Amino acid sequence: MIKREAGTQPTAPGMKTRRLIPDISVWLSRKHGEVNFFLTQLLTGFLLSNFVEKAILDGSSNCPVCTNDVEDVSHVLFSCPRFARIQQEMQQRSRTRLTKENLGTEMCSDEDTWDAVRTAARAIFKTLQQLWNEVSPPTARRRRRQRRR
Repeated sequence: MIKREAGTQPTAPGMKTRRLIPDISVWLSRKHGEVNFFLTQLLTGFLLSNFVEKAILDGSSNCPVCTNDVEDVSHVLFSCPRFARIQQEMQQRSRTRLTKENLGTEMCSDEDTWDAVRTAARAIFKTLQQLWNEVSPPTARRRRRQRRR
């Protein structure tokens, strides 16, 4: 097992994932759960940071609804009112109250929780992708698709 360097910066590669999965041995020894595209995006924060960097027109990384909160994985998964229905469904399907501190551990210990988080991640990121498509400049592929209609 690789030990983390002392003084590792919070913005260093992998830090978002390390916060969600503090003990990698628990993750590796789990008996359930396939990692899909959306779960990977959740664990790495990649899609969300990409959305924030490219899609927010005013250059702010804050949530467009909760203007004082940074739009990060923790925010959209646990507190943003845009995703309240998805958050509620995720919490109801899991066996314990999920928080950013226990998410990785609870996912590894319970298959229902794993599925609940995976489903929530898919729903949230699909919504964010749709928003990104609405506010971003058209790509060559989208322009071709629009011309065919």
